[in-house]
Amino acid sequence: TFSDRLLVFKGSTLHIINISKDVEILEASYKNLGLDFKPHSNKTGYPSQSCKTDYGIAWMNSNGVYLYDGQQVESLTDNKINNMWVGNDGYDLFFGDNDGDIPSIGFDPKSKKIICLKTASAGGSNEEHVLVYDLKTKSWTYSENTLTDNRNYSNFVVYKNQLLLVRDADNSEAGAETNVVVDQWIDAPTTQTDVELFTKDIDFGAPGVRKKVYKVYISYKGDADTLTVKYGVNGETDTSDLFQFNSDDTPLEDKNSTEDIEVWHLAELKPTTSSQANNIYSFRLYMSGTAVGDFEINDITIVYRMKSIK
Repeated sequence: TFSDRLLVFKGSTLHIINISKDVEILEASYKNLGLDFKPHSNKTGYPSQSCKTDYGIAWMNSNGVYLYDGQQVESLTDNKINNMWVGNDGYDLFFGDNDGDIPSIGFDPKSKKIICLKTASAGGSNEEHVLVYDLKTKSWTYSENTLTDNRNYSNFVVYKNQLLLVRDADNSEAGAETNVVVDQWIDAPTTQTDVELFTKDIDFGAPGVRKKVYKVYISYKGDADTLTVKYGVNGETDTSDLFQFNSDDTPLEDKNSTEDIEVWHLAELKPTTSSQANNIYSFRLYMSGTAVGDFEINDITIVYRMKSIK
């Protein structure tokens, strides 16, 4: 329930019922928004597929992740991330591509983030991988090896309104589990050595018009001098065909000294070869390499102009 509404999840359909008055009223029904997995009991859906957040009810199915805020249903994944789960084994369905998968979703009250676990079962696939949605910035993060592989996990539980917990144990027969522990979600940054970030392909609202990009400003703090920063044009995703800024593959600096660590720094990046950023239709930024735990980006600004149509 949320905001005087009862959410009834079927296999393929979600019903929203108004329970604020003496008579229950069916307000809306949504096809393809139900809990479409089949537990061993042959019932529809798992309790771990939905959770309550400070913003409403969140749930996940094979099509993506959704949020009901008391007024409307919003897809948190459409046009934001690929609807395929990307893992070490290639591309799989978003959730439920394996018969052993038990999807699980939880909410961390401290960080205001939704944690999506592909499967809580050791009999599933890629259970150590998670997708994290930040409700404040409305952005997704994909993380591999966040949990331990080949373990059985419980549903997520919020303890004392602030701690997101999950129980996990070695994969074994029921009643004979070993190494049982309770894990707490810790939302603290750490150094990552295999970061890879592509922004979306930005056409500045005019996909059929040529542009010229002059500069990119990145407001950041922390140690970033080992982070590769390049750009691609016209939808390019091949990292070997990306272009350089400031005649340097790593144009950002280390800003983690005592006097710098709490200050936002503005990096001015100019295309090394200006003609490569001229007469383009779209533009995207690329970052890869090592991101130290104290590295943060505040905003990115692109300076450009539309070219006249001849």
